[in-house]
Parts: sequence; structure tokens; C-alpha cells
Amino acid sequence: MNSQEREAAIDLLIEDLSRLPAIYKHSLTGLCQALQIDDPNPGSILSMARIKALVLLSKRGRATVGEMAHGLDVSIATASQILDRMVDDGWVARETNPADRRQVLVWLLPHAQELAQQLRVARRRQVEAAFDAIPEQDRAQTARVVRLLTDALRATAPTARPERPAASD
Repeated sequence: MNSQEREAAIDLLIEDLSRLPAIYKHSLTGLCQALQIDDPNPGSILSMARIKALVLLSKRGRATVGEMAHGLDVSIATASQILDRMVDDGWVARETNPADRRQVLVWLLPHAQELAQQLRVARRRQVEAAFDAIPEQDRAQTARVVRLLTDALRATAPTARPERPAASD
């Protein structure tokens, strides 16, 4: 690949990668609507932040607010705000960690755990359908290249995570 082809390929990657967050959000929001996973507040669908927290907590079981902040890639203050709303709305329970009273543990309530499982199953079906839409001879290479690109982007990302302002959940 010459330098012109390399530049063109990088430009395409940047363009396509910039679309992924919107595609991901649209996809998850559509799945939530299809599964009728609504926010307890009338007329409101779960925010992306809360969907991510729902999925993360369903994988972890119990977690500290700090672990959630790290997993959501937000500040502790932002994670705390997201989780406070989820507690208030009946999705999440919390208590002080008996092993370390400085920490607060959070976990999904049973109905939220069930919805998270439904969301995981629906998401898997959606990704399987997209994967099956790729020509069979390209599937293994596609999965390998996505992993390589993800790992390379992670490895070249700045190491310090800037403190993010609190998101309006």
C-alpha cells in the first residue's frame, strides 16, 4: 500500500469509526423499544448511560461505584449520578460494603436483571445477523481485523483519562 492509499484508508476508517457511537446508540435504543424496556419515567426510554450501566451490572453482579465508573469510562461523580437515578427508579439496589465501609455496592434488582438478559440475547441475535450479512469468506478476517483495530486503538490511546463533566443522564 502506497502512502496515498494508506491516507485514503485511514480517512475511511476515521469516517466509519466516527459513525459507530451513533449506530450503537440507535441499535440499543431500538432493541430496548422492541423489548419494551422503558424508563420508569413516562414517555422516556432508558438513556444510553443507563443502558450501559444495566448491561455492565448484569455482567458483574455486584460492583462498587468506582468499578462502575471505570467500566462505563466516566468519572465517579457521573457514575454515582447514573446509579442514583437507577436506584430512585427501582432498577438498582445499593448498600455499604460490609468489608470496606468507604465503598458502596450496587446491583440490579431481579426485574432489571431479567431485562438485561433479554437485552443481551437480542443484542447477540442482532450482531449474529449483521455478521451473517458479511460474505462467508470474509467473516473470519472481519472478526480478526476488528479485534486488531480495537486493540491497536486501545494501545495508542492516551493513558490518562481526563475527568469528564457529569453527564445529564
